[in-house]
Amino acid sequence: MSFQLSAINDEELVHDAVRYGHIISLEVYLNQNPKCINKLYTYGKSQWTPLIAACFYQHEHVVRMLLTNYKSNIEALGTITLNSIDNRLDLAEEVSALWTAGAVNNFDIVKLLIENGNANINHLIKTHSTTLRAACYHNNLKMVKYLIEHGANPYQSKKGNYTNLMLSAGRQYPAIVNYLVNELKCNINERDENGQTALYYATEIEIMFDTTRFSYYFSTIPVSFEHDISARLQRLYFRVRSTFISFQNMSRYPYTFNDVPPLFVESFILHGYRSIHQPWSYYWKSLFHKHNETINVWSHLIGILYMGYLLYYYNQRLKFYENSHSWPFVVSLCTAIIMFICSAFAHLLHSKSERIHRTCFAIDYVGVSLHGFGSGFLHIYYSAPQWYYDKIQYQYVFILLLFGILACFLNCFAQYYFHPPYPPLKRICQFLPCGILWIYSIIPLIIGLISCRFPLDLSSICHLGQVILFLIGATFFAFDIPQRFWPGGLDFIGQSHHLFHLCIYFVTVCQMHGVYWDYEKNQKILDQRSKPDLIFCAGSMISLILWDIVIVWYFQRWLREKHHVY
Repeated sequence: MSFQLSAINDEELVHDAVRYGHIISLEVYLNQNPKCINKLYTYGKSQWTPLIAACFYQHEHVVRMLLTNYKSNIEALGTITLNSIDNRLDLAEEVSALWTAGAVNNFDIVKLLIENGNANINHLIKTHSTTLRAACYHNNLKMVKYLIEHGANPYQSKKGNYTNLMLSAGRQYPAIVNYLVNELKCNINERDENGQTALYYATEIEIMFDTTRFSYYFSTIPVSFEHDISARLQRLYFRVRSTFISFQNMSRYPYTFNDVPPLFVESFILHGYRSIHQPWSYYWKSLFHKHNETINVWSHLIGILYMGYLLYYYNQRLKFYENSHSWPFVVSLCTAIIMFICSAFAHLLHSKSERIHRTCFAIDYVGVSLHGFGSGFLHIYYSAPQWYYDKIQYQYVFILLLFGILACFLNCFAQYYFHPPYPPLKRICQFLPCGILWIYSIIPLIIGLISCRFPLDLSSICHLGQVILFLIGATFFAFDIPQRFWPGGLDFIGQSHHLFHLCIYFVTVCQMHGVYWDYEKNQKILDQRSKPDLIFCAGSMISLILWDIVIVWYFQRWLREKHHVY
């Protein structure tokens, strides 16, 4: 079967095949149209050959195939658009495949093009930028050293005599500056067309307060500086500040909401998406790069570590093995850890494919269900007034278990049943059962807070903070606040999902500390109660896990059968 397509569809087919890494589709097309291997295809403002596009979208396997099977012209030139720091689109003209790979900070493709394709390492684009300059821009010292070892010219300046040293100093990259000056002997006194030196660019954006801080960069230059306490404090400040800014300047993923299927697109989030159908290593490595899920992942990775620390900390004080009254605490800590694990890895790995996306978030809902159950289990035993505990203890846990199962079921149903563009019913199916589970789980806290007298004790302050933080986070998340007011402006930090994750982390911290203080305050009352049964404590948690696994399995099977039918 051959492709019979118009010119417009022709360009769409090639672009989509390269963008999503569909190597078989691309091979079929190129086998039928071998003269198109070096053709310039237009996509928006970009004009590129398949090889340049594969470098831009960071598909190493496509680049390797084009070099090996089709002998693509590695020096063919094109035009690409890149996101600048303030999210503007910058047009880069006369770019080669190697420069493009450097511009998206993909070291593996850079090495492939140089070692397998013998690419021109000193190619100048229209502005006279080089691949080495792109590596300096991304603060990729390994790539910089590799390019130098393979013949890159470190003294090549951009138009206007804007040197690599000026760029690195201006972007606050001390390691790159140190390498350029102390090992490559770049001239720190060289001036651009406006008469400015590297020191000017460093001080222009307040990287340094004075020459003392500049000496941090150029520690081996024989210049006399006054080393007093003030200078040392300034240097310490600079190091702390540069560490913070290095997170802001982490290499980011170039994909926009137009480059991924609608299933992956979040409302009002325009940038920072990751490519789909990549090797698993691509998504694991994204843990250390900037994309619109970075904050979501790290906020809950920190939650895993802190809950693990609390498990150890409270074991030292409550003696979990010996003290059966502490077992509900163990159950709740375990459900919190599971929730953070499910959430962190769902947000880290979901972009691989549509099937993986649905599976990851179904597992995330298992974590939500478990944490809601663990929270209520904790509250009823340690924080509920005695009369309420006596009246509803076992019924409360049973109903809590049912609400946990319902939350997982309806969230999975919404995830698998509805498709973009999503109707409002999807959010109702997701938020309503979670809201019911949360409200039911905090009833013991609300009853306790109503009967409190001012000033509040530490445990009551924690419980009140826990409730307020959850309401704030849920409001941000439900109504896409604040990114609905600044579409594209809060993609990497500050969007509603980030704020919700941070609120959930602090909610859990407040919850654990507040309940521990309840335990200390009510220890005499707790000791008079019948000892919790290990089978009941662990069995209720395990039964919920099993029910949730069955739900996820059911919807996975339902999705496979649905696709098989159609």
